[in-house]
Amino acid sequence: MAKLNVSIEGVKYNLFHDLYYRMIRTSWTRFFLFVSLIYLIINFLFALLYFYSPAEILNTNSNSLWDAFIFSFQTSTTIGYGYYLPKNNSSIF
Repeated sequence: MAKLNVSIEGVKYNLFHDLYYRMIRTSWTRFFLFVSLIYLIINFLFALLYFYSPAEILNTNSNSLWDAFIFSFQTSTTIGYGYYLPKNNSSIF
């Protein structure tokens, strides 16, 4: 089998250049950790949005980030609303 001796010069290294290839070549442990971390970060960002608009969530006595995170998690997983409920349609979207 022939080996190609080709090199690319002058191209800057980019971490996200070939993310798909890196994800399929990594171990299962790293893959699940990466996906879980991204999922938690996205939920946290939405929790910040709900935290800064506290009038959107029913059954919260205090303006806590934890309540907003739980509400964000319930909304993103579509498990159904339990104790924390949206007050109107704007908090669902």
